[in-house]
This record gives sequence, C-alpha cells and structure tokens, in this order.
Amino acid sequence: MDTTPIWAKKNGSDTYPLANHLKDTAAAALALYNDYLTPPARDLLHHELGDKAPQVTAYIAATHDLGKATPFFACKPYETGHDWDTIRQRVKDAGLSTINDEYEAVLLTEGDKALEYSLRRHEQQTCRFFTHGICNEDIPPWVGVVGLGHHGKFVAPNTKIGSIMRELHEQGGWYDAQNAINNQLLTSTGITGQDIPRNISRRAFWLLIRITITADRIASQKWETGNS
Repeated sequence: MDTTPIWAKKNGSDTYPLANHLKDTAAAALALYNDYLTPPARDLLHHELGDKAPQVTAYIAATHDLGKATPFFACKPYETGHDWDTIRQRVKDAGLSTINDEYEAVLLTEGDKALEYSLRRHEQQTCRFFTHGICNEDIPPWVGVVGLGHHGKFVAPNTKIGSIMRELHEQGGWYDAQNAINNQLLTSTGITGQDIPRNISRRAFWLLIRITITADRIASQKWETGNS
C-alpha cells in the first residue's frame, strides 16, 4: 500500500510523508536514549523494557502521530484553497476516502463540539488505534496513551466517535493505512509486539512521554508550520 500521500508536515502543497516523520522521530528517540539519557534513566528503561529497550523506545516515540493517518487530518475538510485541493486529490488518488461536504455538514449540524474535536485531534486517534482493536499487531494499549500525551495533555477520545470512525476509516482504507505505517515502524526499529512489555511503571511511562515529546520536536524542526 502506498502511504506516501498521507502526510505529517506541509508547506503550501508540498507535504512530508507521515511514515518518514515517524521514522525521523524514531531516530531522534534512539539518539536521545543512547547519547543523552542519564545512566539511571537508561537503567530504568532497560529494566522495564528489556534488552531491546533502545529499539522499543524508538518505536514508541515513532507511533505518536499515527492518528494523522485519518481523513480528518489528512484532508482537513474545513480548509479551503488550491493547496488543500491538491493535497486531497493526492489522498484520493491513493485509494483513500476523503470527507465530503455533506458529511461535514451533518457533523456540524449536530453541534457536538466535543465530538468534532475528537475527530480532528490526531493524538486522540493515535490512542484509539492501540486501545480500540484497530492495530493488527499485539501491541499493549499503554503505547497509545503515550501518544495521547505527546502534546502535553491527556484528553480521552469522545465515546461517540466509534461508528463514525468505522464508516470513514475501515471502509475508506484508513485502518489499512494506519496498520501499514505501523508495520513499517516495527520493521524499521527491528522489534515485534512481543518485545513490548504488557505493563510498565509510572516512572518509565512519564520518561517515555518526555522522550517522545523531545524526539518529535527534533524531527519537526524543518517543517515547523503549525501542523505538528
């Protein structure tokens, strides 16, 4: 599956593929683990994550933006202009569904701002990927919660979005796209779901969030256009 049109950063109609940004983030996280963590911090993660702790850390950081592989982020139906039309056409040409005006009108007519917010927030969609049975690999749900917090706050996905997501994502090819990108991340970091522990301590959890936030900022510098 060609996931290139699914983007993470943009400048005009020029876009940077999501998979590339996530791999950049993995590389930054690996460098942070190997070169910048204090010995006690590395010892903590090695104790919690096992012998593949550097690779697991890199993978977890990389997954933070998987929720950008959704039509609400990739197509941004509320944006107008030639650049956005060009971006949406690339997504459509890749065989992925876009959000039509009628659907957006129905959503806005319902007037549920919390629902609309959840659909648009990519960190919430990252969380759902790991916590709602979308991921086709055996990844523990807490990985998605790390992604949920990578913008510095935790807002749980709206409980009403399940049927909407199934209609737009499963039928529109987006679940397949999310899994394709996630599989790329597992391959590029050299791990499987079985390498990730089922549970971790609070200390390790918060350390992983800090690493993820920092790695994301490092990987985003060139494309800092307000879309991170």
